[in-house]
Amino acid sequence: MYKVNNEPVGVVFPHIEPNTDNEGRIFWVGIHPNFLGSGLGRDLHSIGLYRLKNEFKATSYLGMTQVDNFPMRNIMVSNGCIHNKNTVISLQYSI
Repeated sequence: MYKVNNEPVGVVFPHIEPNTDNEGRIFWVGIHPNFLGSGLGRDLHSIGLYRLKNEFKATSYLGMTQVDNFPMRNIMVSNGCIHNKNTVISLQYSI
């Protein structure tokens, strides 16, 4: 949990993807609605990347988001992630 002035503003959940060779993922970056657009999402993502590298010993990171989630895409790019069009294919089942 990330706090500003002792007030909770967001969370980040990094993990190692099961059955991989230390591939890091960030399962969730969540910001309280009152703090959206403040740059804290970038900070939380950066903290997640730091933890993946230094605590989880990840050797790589694969970040994913919806194609139209421009705020999250911008966060990943601002933290040094590079768009790789050949990494993942997405399949969706509508209920």
